[in-house]
Amino acid sequence: MTHHNTGAGSSATVPAIISRRAVLTGAFALAAAAKAATPSDPLLDAIAAYRAGAEAFTAIKETDWPLYGGEQVVIAETYGLPLNALEEWNRPAETHQGALEALRFAHEESLAFQSAPTVVAMVAAALAYFEREEA
Repeated sequence: MTHHNTGAGSSATVPAIISRRAVLTGAFALAAAAKAATPSDPLLDAIAAYRAGAEAFTAIKETDWPLYGGEQVVIAETYGLPLNALEEWNRPAETHQGALEALRFAHEESLAFQSAPTVVAMVAAALAYFEREEA
């Protein structure tokens, strides 16, 4: 199907259907631009680094720690620096996702390290609100 240009003195035709390749190329460009425009959040990055380090730590058998220089070296080489960064954190989250992830992290830590029941309950309440809002 073609669209006929009805402008004065013009007999050119313009394809009415854009090629699939052009659509896909445009979609990929838009997706890349959206990803580039997504603001980064150092807090989100720090939590992700801690989780990756903690996973690496648990992947090493306790009996193998001496091979790496002992428990303190294994901690330092896996989750130690990200944990220090989180313990010393003093800036607000820069994104909604960062704030939500900080609440998730605080809730997980509160449960794992037996925080006061009121802390666990209040963090859980705030987290549930934001997770419901995201759905």
